[in-house]
Amino acid sequence: LAAEMHGLLLAQHADILLQAHRLYTSVSQMLRITISGQFEPKAAGKGVLKRIAQAAALPDFKTLERSLSDAKKAVRKIFVELL
Repeated sequence: LAAEMHGLLLAQHADILLQAHRLYTSVSQMLRITISGQFEPKAAGKGVLKRIAQAAALPDFKTLERSLSDAKKAVRKIFVELL
């Protein structure tokens, strides 16, 4: 990342942000092609939930939810540290 190269971002933070970006992008792309309108996990079929998790290279939707929550917290922490 350019920010890392210029000393604006720690390498560790850059790695966390890149991983979060990849996770969010994978999930977003799969949601776009599988769901129309608002996504409601409880209303989605098991196969759809499994496919969304697989797009993020995770074994199941529960693991995906935990990963998204962890990524959100990590990104927020970096944001607060940078301010």
